[in-house]
Amino acid sequence: HARLFVESGMKGQAPSLLLLLLAWRPARGAEQQCQLSDQRYAGVTVTVVALQEKGGVNLENLYVRAREFENFTGAVVDFVQRDVRPSGDNPSLAAEVFADAGKVETGCNGAGVYQGYVIKGNQVPDLVQCGGIANLSTQVEQSQTWSDLDWADVATAIRQGTSTYDSKVYSLPIDADYMATVVREDLAGNTTLDTWEQWVAFAESQNGTDMNGDGKPDHGACIALGPAGHFSVFGVLMAIAAPHLQLGGTPQGAFFNTDTLEPKLTAAAMSQIYPDAPSSFSFETALALYKRLVD
Repeated sequence: HARLFVESGMKGQAPSLLLLLLAWRPARGAEQQCQLSDQRYAGVTVTVVALQEKGGVNLENLYVRAREFENFTGAVVDFVQRDVRPSGDNPSLAAEVFADAGKVETGCNGAGVYQGYVIKGNQVPDLVQCGGIANLSTQVEQSQTWSDLDWADVATAIRQGTSTYDSKVYSLPIDADYMATVVREDLAGNTTLDTWEQWVAFAESQNGTDMNGDGKPDHGACIALGPAGHFSVFGVLMAIAAPHLQLGGTPQGAFFNTDTLEPKLTAAAMSQIYPDAPSSFSFETALALYKRLVD
């Protein structure tokens, strides 16, 4: 579950800021490229709208990099914080970003006040369609930048699923979450655990056994179940659902047939999209497996 990403492009006089956030609003007209030089942008100020730091949200690393960048270039990087939801007179973070970058529904007319955004990765396509963020592929693929970013070390799913759109790089990840399964090999032995069905069945077989020798029954699986609204509530469910719905990988729609917009809720609906898919492949199946884990 990719959570926060820096988006940008370039606006007017601060193209060098690419190497800090790689996410500035694109300049009007031709693309600009240049190299950083010490104190080159003294007197230039750029403003980035970012998620408000509260409730466990910590963007300290982003601010540290901003201060380093200021010391090197002479530029000033200001941050405007917005909450996920509207707060008082302030709009939500998403509303602020799209009011600035523009939306297709409103003719892509944005205010263009900010030069950078901290957003969710799934907002990249909408911003790209309006030209609200810059194509950073050329900058990222430069040998020194590629090395400095250690780009190949970023998880493939994050690079392809959130930082890239239409085979071009539009954002740099600053924070991401994804699900991983871990099993005790001393308990699993030679048990095959290649599918969620096998994993859930194994967890059920261990549930109620005393795994640590304290004389008390233990749970067969430990999964994150945070407070309502927290991603961990649905993160495990989405991880189970994905392989049941996207047989061809992430290029396919997760919940709808991208040709007909028919939902993939039932096995019957799935069979219309994937005639050779097992009858157990549907969102209903994923829900049933998830229920078995949390019951």
